Amino acid sequence: EKVMRRVKKKRERRIKGRVEKQNFSDLFTPSRVLRLSVILVLIVILSATLGRELLVAGEGSIYSFIIVHFSGYLFFFLLPVEVLIPYYYSLGYSAQYLFGLAIITAVAAQMIDYIIGRLAPKHITMNLVGEKRYVRMQKFVNKYGGRIILIFNLFPLSSSILATVLGILEYDFKKLLLYSTFGLMVKYTVILFVLSVWV
Repeated sequence: EKVMRRVKKKRERRIKGRVEKQNFSDLFTPSRVLRLSVILVLIVILSATLGRELLVAGEGSIYSFIIVHFSGYLFFFLLPVEVLIPYYYSLGYSAQYLFGLAIITAVAAQMIDYIIGRLAPKHITMNLVGEKRYVRMQKFVNKYGGRIILIFNLFPLSSSILATVLGILEYDFKKLLLYSTFGLMVKYTVILFVLSVWV
């Protein structure tokens, strides 16, 4: 009987492993990879075009800063908006003014990213990643979410995507707001400090 149980357990493990591999490979079918690639290319083109057009149209106005900076923190745009700070600082705008606008627009956009993620149908996410993996990811972000948010907000292009993912995983909104704001404040303080020293 013991031998039979061991054999059964081994079979179950093998079947489980195959199913998990199959589910993972289903995520990366050629058609899905192609669609994702097309979407990413379109996002890059749209981001580059939009950013350039807004800056040219605004000709250094503070309104163009607000629009471009806000757009850069939306997950469907890829704009390294940190470069706006040196540019507008060189135009004569005060460090405090740019700091305040940068934090407000970035946090506002990230909150929209979070809400979009939160509104994503849960059953679709479950089907894509699997219920067990989803629960594991939730536990991981609940444990290390604060550190991850801080780190991601120190680098360009990543925090907006993270905010959307945290929305999908139903991470605590208040914690996201707190850690995002703190991380952004650290990043823009460093950028403006370097500018004040070197420019």
